[in-house]
Amino acid sequence: LPSADMWSAGCVMYEMAVHRPLFNAGTDLEQLGQIQELCGSVCEAGWPSVVELPDYGKIGFGNTVLTQEEREQGLLLRGCPRWLAPILAQILCLDPEQRPAATEVGTLYGAIWL
Repeated sequence: LPSADMWSAGCVMYEMAVHRPLFNAGTDLEQLGQIQELCGSVCEAGWPSVVELPDYGKIGFGNTVLTQEEREQGLLLRGCPRWLAPILAQILCLDPEQRPAATEVGTLYGAIWL
């Protein structure tokens, strides 16, 4: 699966486990705010190729880069099961190049998820 699909799969996995959406916003800006609260700022420090996106830089979001462990803690605080949080912390990385492929997730965690 492409990295964008892995992000979506991670959101669906969370919703299946917790029975509510991970990001539940009324507007695009609210959605971006919720994503950044969990995953860190949309910035070049955490996602080097973000500067290639056509609208990057039109809105400033800060410069907070969160580690996988910090994302995992944020997921746990949102009610994510302890067994699922490490998987989602990898999948929900802002930089698509850093997200695991579906085959990696299946190999590493397939027995747990399936």
